[in-house]
Amino acid sequence: MAQPLREDIEFKTLDGITLRGWLYPAEKRGPGIILSAGVRDNRCPISEKDLDLSPTNPLHSLTCLRM
Repeated sequence: MAQPLREDIEFKTLDGITLRGWLYPAEKRGPGIILSAGVRDNRCPISEKDLDLSPTNPLHSLTCLRM
């Protein structure tokens, strides 16, 4: 069965703020990166096709958390 492209995640900070994001898990456990939107921006303007998570992309082996 194919792995889902994206998982919606959320967690609370120590001061009680809820942070939400999208998790793009790699096929194998390993390093990851966090992509953060700029000030006065959010994660939605960039589409998933712009992320290019295809197997030919070197970033494909990284887990990506997009905030």
